[in-house]
Amino acid sequence: MEIKLLVVDDEVKIRAGIEKGISWKKLGICKVQSAPNGVAALDIIHTERIDILITDIRMPGMDGLELARKAKEVQENIHIIILSGFSEFEYAKQAISIGVKDYLLKPIKVKELTDNVSGIVKAIQEEENAKSLMDMRQTEERIVQYLLRKESDKAEFTNLIHSLSGLTGEDKVLCILLESDTKEMKEDSDIRERIFGLFEEEAAARRHDFVLGLPRHILYAAHMDLSQSRAQVIRWIQEILKGLNRISAEEKLPTLSAAVSENCFLSEMPDAVRACIWLLNKRLYMGPGVVITNEKEPVREHISFYIDNEEQIRQYIISFQYEEIQKCIRKHFQKMKEMRISSYDLVKGVCLTLKQLLFRSIRETGLDAEKVLEKNKNFMLEVPDLLTIDEYGDWICNLYYLILKGVAEHTERNVSNTVMTAAAYISTHYQEELSVDNLSAYVNKSKNYFSYLFKKEMKISFTEYLNRYRIEQACVLLETTLDLAGEIGQRVGFKDEKYFSSVFKKIMECTPSQYRKNRGLEKQS
Repeated sequence: MEIKLLVVDDEVKIRAGIEKGISWKKLGICKVQSAPNGVAALDIIHTERIDILITDIRMPGMDGLELARKAKEVQENIHIIILSGFSEFEYAKQAISIGVKDYLLKPIKVKELTDNVSGIVKAIQEEENAKSLMDMRQTEERIVQYLLRKESDKAEFTNLIHSLSGLTGEDKVLCILLESDTKEMKEDSDIRERIFGLFEEEAAARRHDFVLGLPRHILYAAHMDLSQSRAQVIRWIQEILKGLNRISAEEKLPTLSAAVSENCFLSEMPDAVRACIWLLNKRLYMGPGVVITNEKEPVREHISFYIDNEEQIRQYIISFQYEEIQKCIRKHFQKMKEMRISSYDLVKGVCLTLKQLLFRSIRETGLDAEKVLEKNKNFMLEVPDLLTIDEYGDWICNLYYLILKGVAEHTERNVSNTVMTAAAYISTHYQEELSVDNLSAYVNKSKNYFSYLFKKEMKISFTEYLNRYRIEQACVLLETTLDLAGEIGQRVGFKDEKYFSSVFKKIMECTPSQYRKNRGLEKQS
C-alpha cells in the first residue's frame, strides 16, 4: 500500500521544511504533497486518498481544526497531526474531539514529528495487513464453499483462485488432499494447525502453490508447470508424509494419508477434490499412512459381498466355538481386502449382518442372554466409523468374544452343560421328532433326571420349552412366507395341524390366521 502525506501551513519555510527536509521514504511514505491553506488542502483531499494530514492550527480562511473536521467528513480514516504555537487546553480538547491523532507544539522538533509519523505508518500497515489477511481468509472460505458444492460458477471460482494465488484459467494444478487416519485432526486442533503450517511453508517456497483448510481435510494445490512432473510431485508428497508419519509414530500422534488427483485446470478443481475424497476410501484395504494416486483400475460397479456360510457360523455360535467363529470372520474380511473393496457402507453392512446373526443365534438357544446384551449395549448400538477392513474385522471379532464370553459365564452359573447342550440341539433339530427319550439319550442322562434337571434350570418343562421354541419359529414363517398354517406347523415339527393350532393359540393367544391379520398380511391361512 502506498502511504500518502499532506502538509498544510501558511508559512512557506515551515511547509517546505517539513515537505522536503525530511526523508519520508525511509519512514514508509511514498508521496508527499503540500498546501498553503485549508481550502487548497481540502481540494486535494476531495480528489485523492490522503493517509496522513499534518496541518498548522492557525491559517487564513480555514483554520486547522475546521480543516480536520471537514477532512474527517471526506475521508473517515485519515490520520491527523496538528501543529500549534498555542498550548491552550481548549485547542487540544477540540482536536481530540475531532479525532486528531497528535497535537504538537511549535517549534517542531524533527524527531518528535518523525516518531509520530512512524507510529501512524506502522498502525496503517498493521491495519492494512489485517484487512488483507481478512480478505484472503474470506476468499479462501468462498473457494472452500465452491469446492464442497456439486455445482458452481466456474468463472467466478477461477477468479477467486487467481486472487489467492495469481494463477489463471490456463494454468493447471495437482490437488493433494490430506486427511488424518483418525478423528483426532479436527478443524481447530493443534495437530491440524501444525500440519497446515508446514504445508503453508512449502507453498510459500513454491511459486503459485497454495493451501486450503476444508472441514475434514487439508488441500494442497501444486502449480503444474514445465519445471516439475506429476511423478515428481507424488515423490515429494510421499517423502513429506513419510517424515511426518515417522514423527507421529514417535509422538504417538495419528498418521496422515493423502490422495493425489490428475493434473487439472482451475475450473476442474471441485471435481478433482471429490475424486480425491473417493480415493481416500481405498485406505479400507490399503491401510493408514499411504499416498493414493488415481492410477487406472478396472471399473467395478455394484460390488456386493455376502456371508455365504451363515449356518456354519450359527452352529459355532450356539456351541460357543469362538476360535472357529474367528477363523470364519477373518476369512471373510481377508477376502474383502483381496477384492479391494473401498465402500465403507458395504463393510459396515457385513458387520451389521454378523452382529444380527450373533444376537439371533444366541436368542435361539433359549438361554438368558439379556443381561449380557444389556451390559454391552453401548458397544453394540452401532457399527463405529473405523479406517480399515482389518479394524472392522477386529471390532466384530471383539464383539463376538465379549458376548459369547459373557453368555458362557452367565450360563455356567445358571445352566449346566447338560441343559445347554440340549437347548442347542433343539435350536438345530426342532423340525424333527423330538422327545424326552431321544434328548436324554443324546445328553447321556436318564429320562427322569434329564426332565428334572431341565425344568429346574430352565423354569419350564422340556415339552413346554420345545413347543414355545417351535411356535417362535412358526411366527417367523407366518410373517415372512405365504404358506398355509398347516404347512408351517409341519415345517416347525408339529405333525398334527389341530394340535399345532391349539398350542399356537395357547401361547400366542390368537390363531395363526389372526396373527397374520394383526400384522396386516394380505393372504391368510
